[in-house]
Amino acid sequence: VTKTVGSGGDFVTLTEALNWCKTLIPMSFKVTITIKSGTILYDENIQLYNVDLSFVTIDMENDEILQIQLSSNNPIYKYFISARDSVTPYLNIGGIKYIGAYEGGGIALRNSKGYTGYLFNSIEFVEAGFWIYDNSELTCDDRVSIKQFSYQAISVTNSKLICDNI
Repeated sequence: VTKTVGSGGDFVTLTEALNWCKTLIPMSFKVTITIKSGTILYDENIQLYNVDLSFVTIDMENDEILQIQLSSNNPIYKYFISARDSVTPYLNIGGIKYIGAYEGGGIALRNSKGYTGYLFNSIEFVEAGFWIYDNSELTCDDRVSIKQFSYQAISVTNSKLICDNI
């Protein structure tokens, strides 16, 4: 099953698309959520609590960099995906660019599992890439590259980071 996010897509926001995925009972199918070319996610901070979205892949049309616009009404610091007691979707995106944010981050996991294939080499305004703690596990495929962080690229506490090429 493939769904799209953005102008003219199946969902306006990524949050709406993931909320729809939460209602599904995955059997043997996979869901791909494609963020349409030119889409900017506004104030989206994906928070997952006690949910398994391992059957979901998030990707970008034309391998573009994901752009996230944060307003001044939100806390200064956010992660793109924060998960607690969950399994995150697989991220297959070319990178993240924060617009209008002093700080932003990639993935925060607490007692959760995550999977990523996205390249961190084109992120802007990023405080931390991976924050993995409290019995969590993050598996990165061989395309993950981490560069350009102002504070820390990876923080792992009582958890596992599994990467072939980092």
